[in-house]
Amino acid sequence: MSENTSRYGKLRDDLKNSHAAEALRKEALLPEDGWRRETDRAKELGLEAAPSIGDRTISTFSRGELPHFAGINTFLKAPYVEDVHKAGNYDAAVFGIPLDTGTTYRSGTRFGPQGLRRISALYGSYYFEMGVDLREQMTLCDLGDVFVIPANIEKAFDQISRAASHVFRSGMPKQCLDGAAIALVISMTVRLVLGAICLAWMIFNPAPRAAQRA
Repeated sequence: MSENTSRYGKLRDDLKNSHAAEALRKEALLPEDGWRRETDRAKELGLEAAPSIGDRTISTFSRGELPHFAGINTFLKAPYVEDVHKAGNYDAAVFGIPLDTGTTYRSGTRFGPQGLRRISALYGSYYFEMGVDLREQMTLCDLGDVFVIPANIEKAFDQISRAASHVFRSGMPKQCLDGAAIALVISMTVRLVLGAICLAWMIFNPAPRAAQRA
């Protein structure tokens, strides 16, 4: 891919020194391995396209990012990983916390994870202004939602803590090697996100915690 062309079009000559030109130069350095893996997987799982279709990267059944208006809504159309024991195979894992028990003013945030997945499906993994493509530069999966207990906030938090702990610990070997293992928590309730952050701190900083107990 040349400097003045993009997967989304061609840059005009009068914009050679613009911010867009710089973004295109960054884009030209991006690999296409992730995109090729996704299209190959789509054709393997969703059948080759009909013979009349000229673009042979398209599958019969929608799999992966495109088209944005079709398919199953995972976060950013990332692969849904039903087996949570495989969370450590990815650089980052997304999971939702559909809980609004204990909200002080406006309930309904339990629908937040579904809503965020739906809106995220309208966008791609490529950010033009920064020349970043998450699909090419990291591996991301969606683990679904935590099975919370709406009528018992204490037990719901036990479930959330167990889920977050599993995801963080699944990536700890990779964390030690290359700084990977990221858990992206989808929740519309601040206390749940803060709880996940505190849990991560305790897991990755055991020495300070032990010193506090002493």
